[in-house]
Formats: sequence, structure tokens, C-alpha cells
Amino acid sequence: MSRNALGGAFDPHDLRDHLSLIDAMGVIPPGDLFDFLMRVRTAELSSLEREPIWQDMVASTQAEMAAFLHLTAGEAHDLAVSHVRAMLGENLIWPTYISAYLSRPEVFRPQIRVWGQESLDGALRSGRGAVLAQCHWGAFQMLLPALLIHGYSVFQFFGDAEAAAWASDVIRDRNPGLFSHMETLVVPDPAVARRSLQTIDRGFLVAIPPEISEGTTKPKLHTEFLGVEVYAPEGPAFLAATARVPLIPVRVQAEGPTLHCYLGEPIEVTKSRSGIQEAVQRCFRDLEKAVRTTPHQWRGWGFLRDMCVAATVGEVKR
Repeated sequence: MSRNALGGAFDPHDLRDHLSLIDAMGVIPPGDLFDFLMRVRTAELSSLEREPIWQDMVASTQAEMAAFLHLTAGEAHDLAVSHVRAMLGENLIWPTYISAYLSRPEVFRPQIRVWGQESLDGALRSGRGAVLAQCHWGAFQMLLPALLIHGYSVFQFFGDAEAAAWASDVIRDRNPGLFSHMETLVVPDPAVARRSLQTIDRGFLVAIPPEISEGTTKPKLHTEFLGVEVYAPEGPAFLAATARVPLIPVRVQAEGPTLHCYLGEPIEVTKSRSGIQEAVQRCFRDLEKAVRTTPHQWRGWGFLRDMCVAATVGEVKR
């Protein structure tokens, strides 16, 4: 099932080509299937760890962790190894794992824990939606199917067309009912504001990353993060203020066969320059706290330099 060595037997990009096999996996109890997938992936990683590409990934992550978290080389190395193992290990098999049960969401629902669900439901009580500041964290691509399985409608932003097509095609094939409660958009798109406001009025959760990634247009707003000044997109906060709905930080983290969706406290955003800036700063403070607590789960180590305002990059040495 693999296109490349990094993806292994359960490369998420191959899912659309093996939907019948995914369907067969769905008859296996979730815990047993996860154990099987993880045993296969662990064996693949044992071989991959000897390859130069693995060493390069560890070395680059180690350098950033040491610089921005002020760690010793040994501390940073151990965390960097944990990071690469998490990204290429259980986070990589989760798309296959969750796809096997999309046709029977009731079977898989106990495997997904939504922390802060009461606050989310309270924000949706008016019948309108909310904006989710979806951090690049852990198995972050799984937020869309996880929330669909829990009965929410989701408008998901994607950074590339292939990822959007993968999500749409797999979910449409596995469960047309769930598919009817999702919409996707590939950014940048001139219709982003209009479509977001329309879906919010229909009760959708609009999921937008709060961090910029490689190649993203640099925003005008800056904030402090990990001791340096970084570019801070105002889109999520501006959208929440315009729609008059809460902005809710969210992180998704896989822990074995269970997926945890951590929802922060809803932020009421006033439609003013200071109100939007304060909401953005709160999101980044929440993210920094999480990064300092569990640094190996943040996916931003690969694009952190792109987040930094040019004038401050030199303040952090590799």
C-alpha cells in the first residue's frame, strides 16, 4: 500500500486506492486493529531509523528545540526523536485506523474523547457555529472526522488540494451521511470569508490554523511566541468577531488507540483592532503553554523559522 518509505504500508495518501481493504478492517475491534497497525508501523520505523532521512529529521528538529526551548543537546535530541516517532508512527496510522470505522461511527465514538465539549455545546446553543483555532498539533488532520463522528458539522480549511481531496473522497465513500455535514476549502481562496460566514450561520464549526506555515503570506499582525516575535494570522479572530461567535483553541492528540480533542475556553472577540489582537495573543499563549509542556507533539518545528519576524530571527541561534 505504500508510495514511499516514509509512508510505509499505511501511507494516508494511498487510502483512496484501498477502500475495500479499509472496509474489511472495520470488522476488527478498534483496539485490536490499532495494535496490529502499530506493530506493522513499529517494524517499519526500525528500518527507517537507520536511513539518512530519519537522521536529518531528528537533527533539524533537535536544533530548533535546543534554540527555542533552551535545552541541552541531549535533552533536545531525546525530544526530537520522540517528535519524529510520533509524527511518523501513531499519527501516521490514524487516518487508516479511523477510516476503517467511518461507516459505523457509533462503534468508534468511544475511541474519541472531546475535552471541553460542554463549552463547545454551549457556544453552539444559539443554532449558529463557532471558529476553531486548530493548532498544527499531533494527529491534527483527524479533527475533521473526529468531530463528524461526534455529530458536529465542520468546515475544514486545508493547505493543499490533495489533502482536501483525500478527506472528501474517503469520507464520501465510507459514509455519505457524515459527508453531508462537512465542507472543505483550500487556502488561499477569495471566497474564504463569504463561505465561512455562510457555514457559521448554518451551525458549522469553522476550523482554521492559528499559525502560519511554510509558503503562507506573512500577516501584518505580530505577537510573542517562544521568546521571539512571530507573524500571527488574524483570520480566525477576525472571522469570529465578524460573525459574532466564539473563537475556540483546539489541539488533537493521539494516545494509543484513543484520540483526544482538547478544546480551550471560548474567546469572545470584539470587532476592534485591540480585541482581535488580544484574541490572537490568547491563542498563542495557549499554544506556547502546550508546546513547552509537550514539545514533541507540535508540528511547527519544521516551519517555526517561517513564523518568525525577520528582524527577530537572529535573536535565536541554531
